[in-house]
Amino acid sequence: MADAHSIRLFSLSLMFAASIFPIFAQDQPDAIYLRTGKVIRGVIIEKVSNDYVKIQREDGSVEQYSYSEIERIVQSTRAKPRPYEIVEVDTNHSVTFLLAGGAGIPLGEFSSTKTELAGFALTGWTIGAQLTYQTSQLTFLAIGFSLSSNSVDETELKKAIGLPSSIGLSVGKYSTVLVSLGLGFRFPIQPGSHFYLMGQLGPMFASTPSITVSSSGVGSTQEAVSATAFGYGGAAGFQNPNIDLGVRYLAGKPAYEFADNEYEQPTAIFQIVIGFIL
Repeated sequence: MADAHSIRLFSLSLMFAASIFPIFAQDQPDAIYLRTGKVIRGVIIEKVSNDYVKIQREDGSVEQYSYSEIERIVQSTRAKPRPYEIVEVDTNHSVTFLLAGGAGIPLGEFSSTKTELAGFALTGWTIGAQLTYQTSQLTFLAIGFSLSSNSVDETELKKAIGLPSSIGLSVGKYSTVLVSLGLGFRFPIQPGSHFYLMGQLGPMFASTPSITVSSSGVGSTQEAVSATAFGYGGAAGFQNPNIDLGVRYLAGKPAYEFADNEYEQPTAIFQIVIGFIL
């Protein structure tokens, strides 16, 4: 009887173990295999494709790892719900809209007051907008425009053209617009934030300042003249989901016509901007 009783107990134990084995199998943790060789086990609660993964450990703590740290991810097949819904966010193919503004600093001949092609331009302001389409985790395309307005150093211009003090001089502002198509690269530094570099090409639309010369109450005005040119530039900066802090460079050589003569004005502007992502 003792042997039969032992056999019965052993059989019941085996049946109980077999019945609870699927439960344990279902509760096998997810695993993140790091490039360092370390394995992190728990429950994956958030996964942003090609960006980062959050995993909840057995003690309830939550850890986050970027894809650059991860060699592979193994997710268990669970019959019962996870403690949190897994959020799969595809960061590729997203579209963002940026509005930006800041300072426009003239460079080279455009800011010079001494050379033959001197533009006498002073630091001004710039505004712009950009529509960005992210083609992959690390690349994006952008269509945008920027408008820069730069005053003229009237004192230096008056000296350069040799006007006597009795002659009044009033000068307007340069206006420079670049409509561009850009190709850029992102360099993630933490989830949702990255540095970027971008090259830009497109038409430049520019206009000279109007110039009024006056003496003894009589004045003569040369109205602003417009021109177009091939423009190019670049951009670099830092961006998070809400803010863009960056620098821009744009350049071109619009050729203006005055009295049947063509006058080429090299134009280069360095922009320091802050932008808001909508």
